[in-house]
Amino acid sequence: MNIICKQSSLIPPSFFFSQKQAPLPHFPWLEREIEQTIEEFGGEVFPKLNWSSPRDASWIAATNTLKCNNPADIFLLLKSSDFIAHDLAHAYEDCSDAAAEGADRVRERPESVELVLRKWFDLAPSMEFRCFVRENKLIGKGGRFLGTKMVNHVDLTVK
Repeated sequence: MNIICKQSSLIPPSFFFSQKQAPLPHFPWLEREIEQTIEEFGGEVFPKLNWSSPRDASWIAATNTLKCNNPADIFLLLKSSDFIAHDLAHAYEDCSDAAAEGADRVRERPESVELVLRKWFDLAPSMEFRCFVRENKLIGKGGRFLGTKMVNHVDLTVK
């Protein structure tokens, strides 16, 4: 296969052939630890940070899910998620709950970020639900996704 490139008088040929690329970041200790954890969980995990998940990035995964089998899958989801990027760079930026309560400062992003890996489970969206609790009492339940019918297989009675 021959690739033909037309030279431009505006860009010298040396631009295309002499550019040095920055070395890719490499964290072998982190990759090993992730691989061990994936192995402990049976080869499939769900990645998240200590307060959010890359649920908006499933479109980029080969399986169209958040299931990860290796560190590269995890890194791809984290890098592709707007939720993760927002949480790392702008979390609590527009929050004012502390100021509203009379506190001296607004809540800030936690100092440390943790990668959390959980064992992967295939869940039907109709089986996902949210519980609403006020003062340690269950006050409501609802389907996680608006477009699915909630299946009532779970006993949510308060005793």
